[in-house]
Amino acid sequence: MSPLLKIEDLSYIYHTPKGETKTLDHIYLDVYKGDFISIVGPSGCGKSTLLSLISGLLEPSHGHITLDTSLLNSESHNTGYMLQKDHLFEWRTVYRNVLLGLEINNQLTHESLTYIDGLLKQYGLYDFRNYKPSQLSGGMRQRAALIRTLALKPDILLLDEPFSALDYQTRLSAGDEIGTIIKQENKTALLVTHDIADAICHEQKSSFMLSHSIPCLAYLKRSYLT
Repeated sequence: MSPLLKIEDLSYIYHTPKGETKTLDHIYLDVYKGDFISIVGPSGCGKSTLLSLISGLLEPSHGHITLDTSLLNSESHNTGYMLQKDHLFEWRTVYRNVLLGLEINNQLTHESLTYIDGLLKQYGLYDFRNYKPSQLSGGMRQRAALIRTLALKPDILLLDEPFSALDYQTRLSAGDEIGTIIKQENKTALLVTHDIADAICHEQKSSFMLSHSIPCLAYLKRSYLT
């Protein structure tokens, strides 16, 4: 089986007035459909940079990334990017927040609205669809943000420390909820975190580790598909 996402000899260099800083150095990674992979490492080691490269927001300094055997660029593929904060608009209802991506992409069809209603019902937010984000718990806000990300049916989900703004207990429960949703929707996902507990709570067999001095320490994964 061919990997859904393939990263080959990937490097990235930041250019500043003081010179060049190499953030990623010759990274290799294969991600198969149904994998849930954690990228674990300290702040500043290049975890978020890697997600930005996969999403097409940045271009590699060296190497390349392919999705479904096609070279990635920002317009040729569909990735869902969930950031550290939920970035829900406080003046919009939950329902209008989860529709935002569909509105921007002119995809408000009967089919897409039915899909959104199904996600809201299945994951416990349908009765809260007319609430404002300020009326939701932290975990519910994260669920709403994930449903907004899933609305466009991305090929792969990129999760950039999505639980870091939550307190410890909420982070644990939200992590379980998000992991369950991703599993049930048969999505492929990469999770960035500096907290090993976040990776462990998703019952992964292992992780792709980054450090300042050694770019690739270990790579382990868990596949939800059989």
